[in-house]
Amino acid sequence: MTDRLVEAAGPDAVEDAVAHNAFLAAEIAVAQYRHRALVMLGRGEEALAEVRQTYVAEHAKP
Repeated sequence: MTDRLVEAAGPDAVEDAVAHNAFLAAEIAVAQYRHRALVMLGRGEEALAEVRQTYVAEHAKP
């Protein structure tokens, strides 16, 4: 049954599926890396100082 499905899909079906899965895995890895980088940047001293300034400015409004 599986052989028939592969034949019906074409000679490059397996290679295409592998390439597509690799692409999806790369996209997920990039998204995870970006998320971790943004989390680290958000915890930096400059980010904390900006948060404090914004907090003070917002609470100083009438």
